[in-house]
Amino acid sequence: FGLSGNHVMCLFYLAQHQEGLTAAQLCQLMSVNKAAVSRAMAELEEKDYIFYMNQEENKKYRAVARLTVTGFAVTEQLDEIIFLKECFEQVR
Repeated sequence: FGLSGNHVMCLFYLAQHQEGLTAAQLCQLMSVNKAAVSRAMAELEEKDYIFYMNQEENKKYRAVARLTVTGFAVTEQLDEIIFLKECFEQVR
């Protein structure tokens, strides 16, 4: 998928909060800085995994982001991969 840990965590939390989250809220949930979350969200938006609701120009940090249909599909696939990896590690 070409995603970093920050990308995956953004997707995870957005899937858990289907009403959407702001970058500020994601920073708190992920315990990472604003720059890391903003960069991850910009890249997720480029990949069409997220979109912003009621976005004002230059105010994405406070805009509510939600997963797109593609974003939900990718998140479901990632959840399955993580689950299978955990099961495999328990068997070893």
